[in-house]
Amino acid sequence: MNRSNYLCIVNVLIRHIEYLILRHDCVTVPGWGAFIANYQPARVDSEFGCIFPPCRTIGFNASLTHSDGLLTSSIARGNGITYDNASTLIADEVNAMRHALESGGSITFGRLGSFSRNDEGSIVFEPATATNIAPDYTGLIAVKAVDLAETLKKRNESASVYYVPVSRNILKIVASIALLIGLGFMLSTPIIQDEANYAGIATTMNVTKPAPVYTVPSPDIELSIALPDPATSRGTFTPAVTTAQQPAAPTATTKPMRYFLVVASLPTRKAADEYIAHSADRDSLSVLESGGRYRVYIAAGATYSDAFNKLGANGYGDRYPDAWVCKR
Repeated sequence: MNRSNYLCIVNVLIRHIEYLILRHDCVTVPGWGAFIANYQPARVDSEFGCIFPPCRTIGFNASLTHSDGLLTSSIARGNGITYDNASTLIADEVNAMRHALESGGSITFGRLGSFSRNDEGSIVFEPATATNIAPDYTGLIAVKAVDLAETLKKRNESASVYYVPVSRNILKIVASIALLIGLGFMLSTPIIQDEANYAGIATTMNVTKPAPVYTVPSPDIELSIALPDPATSRGTFTPAVTTAQQPAAPTATTKPMRYFLVVASLPTRKAADEYIAHSADRDSLSVLESGGRYRVYIAAGATYSDAFNKLGANGYGDRYPDAWVCKR
């Protein structure tokens, strides 16, 4: 393979991986490994005194080499070639990259990062620092964090406080004068009482009696209703008892299954059904449609640990070494 063909294949592979990693959490290169995007929430860095926004970081797992069809289908669809030709193109590129690493060199993988080998001969991936794989968080930058308690303390220290000295004796005199004025106003104000035949100055006030308070009986009472007797025309009493309804017993809630142990990710529902039909665990496999992909999963759980721990049941870990957990 000459250098121009090699660079063309590399550019095709990198372009599709960069496109897919924006929309998927895992993009597998068959025979090479998988690029994995990890979500990191917003965090406070006390050392630098900054608040960093949420982001997605990219990593690489060299043990996930089984093809899930995602990258192959994207290359075949984007370049107008068959699925088999796309698989051959990827295999040729993987062989060329392995040869480059065995020769002691390194591989720059576009804006994603670079590959090299360590002293033990293992593949090491170094992600690029300026790579943006989170379009939803584009434009968010770190902001300076300010300690509110320290800011208020400095503001109180810098504020100017003025004190006006006032004698306690003066305060006592002012309070006594105010009290005397209030009493004089109350005593000098007449109270007029209207009577039927005269009007005059009254020295007493009419006090209105409070309204009587009645107690409402309990709802659980026994009623007696008089019903006419056709023979004697006398009333008979039939007791009617009302019983308070008992509250319904609370029902237990079940956590939803949001994590799925995926063993294959296929582009169409037909391909997923064929995969299940040819599998020895066809009775345990199901299909989950997410992001335009049909992911075949063998177990599910309410949390990540519940789903991942089922990998050791029934020999799933031996039959599906490349299985991974997907969150819906």
